[in-house]
Amino acid sequence: MSTSAQFDFAPLLPAGLPAPAARWTGLAKYSFVGGNNDPDQVPVDGLLEAVNAVLKREGRNLATYNLAHGPQGYLPLRQFLTEKLKRDAGIACTPDEIMIVSGSLQALDLVNQTLLAKG
Repeated sequence: MSTSAQFDFAPLLPAGLPAPAARWTGLAKYSFVGGNNDPDQVPVDGLLEAVNAVLKREGRNLATYNLAHGPQGYLPLRQFLTEKLKRDAGIACTPDEIMIVSGSLQALDLVNQTLLAKG
C-alpha cells in the first residue's frame, strides 16, 4: 500500500479564489523583510558596552520580569525613552504615554484591538 497518496483539496475550496502566491525562491538582492541590517553597520562594541553596563546595574531586577512596573513595561526604560525622544526627535511625552511591548506583533495586536471593530 502506498503512503504517498495525493488528496485533492480543490473541490473543497470556493470558486473564484485568487491564484496562490509564487513559490519562494530565496531572498531578493535587496530584501526589506524582517528588518535586515547591514552587518558592517552594527555597533557591536557599543552594544556590548551598553549590555554590560545595564546587566551590572539592573541584572537582579531582570529576573523578576519587572512585574513591579505594571503593564506598560519597565519604568526606567520608559523614562530613558522620554528623554531620548525629547533630545533626539523633539517629541515631548511622559513615561505614562509609552508602552513597552514584546515585539511588533504584540504592538499591532494592541492597535487593532483599540481601533478596529469586529465584523
